[in-house]
Amino acid sequence: MPTNQASASGDNFMLPQVASENTLLGLDRKGQRQGSVNANDHLDPDFYLHRPHYADEEKSHGFTSPMLSPHQIPMMMDMPQHPPTLGNFGVLALWSFATVTALLGTYNLFLPTTPNHVLLPTAIVFGGLSQVIAGFFVLANGNTFGGILFVSYGAFWTGSGLMMVPSIGSTLDVMTKEQTDIGNGVYHFIWAFYTLINIAVSLRIKGGNFMSTWNLVFVFLTLFLTGISCVAGTLIPLRISGVTAYLAALGAWYTGAAELFEAQGEGMWLGYYNRVLKNK
Repeated sequence: MPTNQASASGDNFMLPQVASENTLLGLDRKGQRQGSVNANDHLDPDFYLHRPHYADEEKSHGFTSPMLSPHQIPMMMDMPQHPPTLGNFGVLALWSFATVTALLGTYNLFLPTTPNHVLLPTAIVFGGLSQVIAGFFVLANGNTFGGILFVSYGAFWTGSGLMMVPSIGSTLDVMTKEQTDIGNGVYHFIWAFYTLINIAVSLRIKGGNFMSTWNLVFVFLTLFLTGISCVAGTLIPLRISGVTAYLAALGAWYTGAAELFEAQGEGMWLGYYNRVLKNK
């Protein structure tokens, strides 16, 4: 095994201390470095291929190579972190709900006997999926009640839109018209009851406001009157539900605009309830 240096005096001899396993693989690297390395060697890739222990050589000489900086490169965690900024998804959810509800109100009020299959794209994509996705972001932002509302009614519109697809809607052909009407009536009554629960919650929840209650009240009336029209087989409740649908849509558009301008520093009236919740 070659050694850099050996000396003996009588029975005593001394070997150089091994600081690294790489020390055993070469001779005096300091002399080699001083004799073979120049300022431009680090630019030649072959230089590193033929000097596998170049890093050890540089460490022993104080990191003089430009390839090994004596300064620690700052890590990403040391850099200032800027959290991503997200917009208010509630505005998208409110406006998507308002748009599809206004379209429904138009058909219920002016075209009650005309098939409303033209609502299919808006019902599934904008009023349905867009509202559901926005609702999940609202939930992630900490607004539990608002997120539940958006996901719920987004799912309602997605399902209603799917029933407008001929291949899916034809599954109801196994029932008579009377059975289908009763089924639709029960369907709308259940959703009306669910909306009634949400109305009660909106009156008690922290941060509740008049406009949220307004929207839910007219959604309840729209669903309830549509259910009556299905069960009774008369168009008068359906036409009235068109008016209530318009009022619900106007309220949702206004609420969405208020939330949008709130982010711009401009306040619009929403009628927040001055309720003090007591911790029990």
